[in-house]
Amino acid sequence: MLNIGICASDNDFIQQLHTLLQNYLKYCHTDWNFSPFYSVAELINAWEGGVFECNLLYVDISLKGENDISITQYISQFCPEIDVIFIASSTELDFDFFPPNTYAWISRSLEQERVGNILSQYLSQRPVTSHCLNITIGTKKYNIPLHSILYIEGHKHQVIIHTPQQAYKHYNSLQELEKRLHQYGFIRCHKSFLVSLSSISHYTASTLYCNNHTLSIGRTYKKQVQQALEEWSPSLTKNSSIGALICIEGVFKGAVTHIYPDRSILIGRDGERADFVLNFPQISRIHCELTYHSEEQEYQLTDYSANGTFTDSGNRLAKGEPYLLKSGTKLYFGDKQLIYQLG
Repeated sequence: MLNIGICASDNDFIQQLHTLLQNYLKYCHTDWNFSPFYSVAELINAWEGGVFECNLLYVDISLKGENDISITQYISQFCPEIDVIFIASSTELDFDFFPPNTYAWISRSLEQERVGNILSQYLSQRPVTSHCLNITIGTKKYNIPLHSILYIEGHKHQVIIHTPQQAYKHYNSLQELEKRLHQYGFIRCHKSFLVSLSSISHYTASTLYCNNHTLSIGRTYKKQVQQALEEWSPSLTKNSSIGALICIEGVFKGAVTHIYPDRSILIGRDGERADFVLNFPQISRIHCELTYHSEEQEYQLTDYSANGTFTDSGNRLAKGEPYLLKSGTKLYFGDKQLIYQLG
């Protein structure tokens, strides 16, 4: 089931976007639900009340909350696990402030083809199923998506399952859950804590930080925690920013691809070797390699292609030579059918 939310203050706009999505999804054989939110406050109330169930959220980037705080700040705090598509005009875009869970952006003009292209791309990349932890509390049954769990706390003969929305107290053992959840990226960091690696933003030698929670690392667990974190994401220790490759012209306009610090991605049309696949005739099997260096806030790009990688000034990058590029640099691969910007 795909649960889609739209957060905007204009009811006519919400209805127009809803109609476009409905017209597209009826041909996709996808079960879906729709939830409108007419303000930031309504969105947060649903989140805090535990009734926010959206997988994909369309948000008007101009919305403001209390004390004039931007919607992007609220999204980072309240909806870290939700895929977000921002609605904006080109003059409102500031790629430096897009939350890491930004999937794409679309224009306020709601061009039908582009709305459909972005949604098609999202559906093709979205997992078919989401693993859940199934528990019973009293007479009620809960299916908690694993991606929403921050950590699990052992408390006597019970465990407390912490998510951004709420905590569930359930009769079970931490040892039993560790066996079940290890394959999904959960690791024991303390005799009282089982934590999801994906929820950790940064850490020290003795403490893990995840979504405003701090968890102690027990002495007997330090070595395995360090090893797991290095394998999961070596960049976590730096608490670094995340790079982005943003399509600003072409059929994928608005799509955002995040690049984690000091990790390289291969761009090309070879679906087995490339990390970012562009299946167009002008794109080589492996067209280029792109790395984001967060400390310097710059990118390194090496071209390997037959048709070239170009900056917006029309300069072709020499094949096989690494170039350092600043955020904001515009690029195209082979021709100007698709133009990207480094975020």
